[in-house]
Amino acid sequence: ITLPQHQKEGKTLFDTPIIFAPPKETSAPSVTSVPSTYREFSLGSVIKDITDPEVLKDESTPQFQAFRWIVYEDEREVDLSDPLVVVQRYILATLYFSTGGNIAWSDKLDFLSPESECKWNRVEPDFSYYGVVCLTFDTVSGISLDSNNLTGPLPEEVFSLPNLKHLSLSNNAGLSGTIPTRIGEANSLETFFLRYTKLSGSIPSSIGLLGKLTYLILSVNALTGSIPSSIGDMLALQALSLAANNLTNHIPSSLGKLVQLTELYLNHNSLSGIIPPNLTKMDNLQVLNVAFNDLTGPIPSEAWSCQNLRSFNVGENLMTGSIPNAIFACSHLEYLDFANNALEGTLPSEVSSLLGMKHLHLNHNSFTGTIPPQITALSDLRALGGAWNQFSGSLPAQIGNFVNLKILFFFNNSLMGTIPESFSKLTKLEQIDMALNQFSGRLPSFLGKLSLLFDLRLEYNRFFGTVPQTFDNLKSLYRLGLQGNKLTGDVSFLCDTVTVMWANCLGPNTEINCTCCQICCRGNALNDNCEYT
Repeated sequence: ITLPQHQKEGKTLFDTPIIFAPPKETSAPSVTSVPSTYREFSLGSVIKDITDPEVLKDESTPQFQAFRWIVYEDEREVDLSDPLVVVQRYILATLYFSTGGNIAWSDKLDFLSPESECKWNRVEPDFSYYGVVCLTFDTVSGISLDSNNLTGPLPEEVFSLPNLKHLSLSNNAGLSGTIPTRIGEANSLETFFLRYTKLSGSIPSSIGLLGKLTYLILSVNALTGSIPSSIGDMLALQALSLAANNLTNHIPSSLGKLVQLTELYLNHNSLSGIIPPNLTKMDNLQVLNVAFNDLTGPIPSEAWSCQNLRSFNVGENLMTGSIPNAIFACSHLEYLDFANNALEGTLPSEVSSLLGMKHLHLNHNSFTGTIPPQITALSDLRALGGAWNQFSGSLPAQIGNFVNLKILFFFNNSLMGTIPESFSKLTKLEQIDMALNQFSGRLPSFLGKLSLLFDLRLEYNRFFGTVPQTFDNLKSLYRLGLQGNKLTGDVSFLCDTVTVMWANCLGPNTEINCTCCQICCRGNALNDNCEYT
């Protein structure tokens, strides 16, 4: 191609007003013989509604770089009378230059090669495409550039790809800027994954125009402002994650209109106000996570429509009131987290109706009363946490029914009595923390059967007698807390078994002889002396 006169003279592309002025030719000659001036005009005409012509006058912009590449450097020399190919190639080149494709991308994926843009990709082991995805030979339908070291802002032109259905740019820590308001124009978009980046600013309300979107995943970014109520208009949504951002204000009740939604993650933000009651009436919802916010008020107590709900997490908020009985209608619940709130009242015996429960977390509240014996019906339970409450009474006699239990936390309560004999059936236990209670009696030898234990915390109770020799069978045990009891004898036989051990071994007249304890204490009160040895 013959260079135009302004290039021969060293002038920039826009030193002469030719880009949007009609060329002198009365008919378009073949591509191979078109002067660059004509190509400039033709390309400018095609993309005038995609990129502001003023932006193209700035040579530092990725749009200018993409324009220049197509006019002067693209060896494919695409036919500028084919608007689909021209637009796709220009937008993909703009994305490439805007996000450091020429200097930072881990895999260039043949971007800007003479090949069709539909070949700017690689085939993954699972036969999916990474890079540009085309449904047909020449129609771009998806872009997948996860974990490719993209840096810089996401150009708004991406959302002008006419047939874009899937966009995934996650795990690019250098991707910055804001979500363009033009996202609302991508009316073919069905999935949008953009997590683990540095995107900031607010979520544009225009996002609510994406009526075909099924997955909107914007977690682990730096987004601010409110959740747009317009998201409630995206009736095709099946999964919505805005977790781990800096979002504020209330949860919009309009989210309750998302009747197809199965997963909702709003956790790890700074949201305030109440949980809208209609969020517990979404028939298809399987996961509702609003943990780690500043939500207040009670958990919705009206009748729940939750036949598919499997996970409900309100941990780490400022919730008050009691556990509503309505939640026990959610018979498929597997994960229930109320931890670190200001909830009170008792643990209802109706908890036994949640037969599929695997994780129940009640830690750091003000729950009172006894642990209902009916809870032992939850034989599939893997983790049970009730620490930092005001539970009283003894452990249920049939606690051994928790045959799948791995974690048991009830430290800092007012529990008392001995450890039930059925405890010996909990052979899958890995962590036990029952410190700071009023348990009494001798340490049962059957605890030595719990061979998977790596953390056993029994300190500051009222246990007495010697430590059973069977504890030497706990070959996986990493930490053992015994201080603050009335235990006596020599525990040095555990030195080759336990890595970290605490006991009442401080001073010349020690209650326990321990040659390997990392912390030695004196007395039975929490504030009594302890020293690192």
